[in-house]
Amino acid sequence: MDIDNILDDTGNPGSELIITDAIRGFLAESARWGKFIAIIGFVFIGLGVLMMLFGGGAMIAGGMAGMGGIMILVYVIALGISLVPIYYLYNFATKMQVALRDDNQVFLRDAFENHKSMFKFYGILMAIMLGIYALMFLIGIIGGLASF
Repeated sequence: MDIDNILDDTGNPGSELIITDAIRGFLAESARWGKFIAIIGFVFIGLGVLMMLFGGGAMIAGGMAGMGGIMILVYVIALGISLVPIYYLYNFATKMQVALRDDNQVFLRDAFENHKSMFKFYGILMAIMLGIYALMFLIGIIGGLASF
C-alpha cells in the first residue's frame, strides 16, 4: 500500500472491493453492537434530559435561578454534543443491517458515510479539546511565571 495515498479518497479505479463471508460477519456484528450502543446512548440522553429538567427546575424553584440556568445550559451543551455521534452510530448500524440483508449498495454507502461522519465528529471534538488543553497549559505557565 502506498503510504502517500492513504488519505486520498480517489480510490483505485478499475478495482472492486469484495465483501467475503468473514467480512460480512464482521460488519453484521459491528452493526449489532453499534445499534445496541446507540440505543443505550439514546436512553442515557433521555435520562440526562430528565435530570436537566428536574434538577434545573428544582434549583430555579429553590431560589437559585442563576445556578439552575447555568446547570441547564451545561446539560443542553453536553447532551447536544453527545447526541451527534450516537445519531451517526445508530444510522450506521441500521443502514448496515439493511445493506447486508438486502445486498443493497446504496445502503452500504450510506452506512459507511455515517460511520465516517461519526469519526470525523470525534476527530474535530478531539482537536478542539486538545486546543483547549493547550490554551489552559499556556495560561497556567504564564500565571505561574507571573506569580514570581
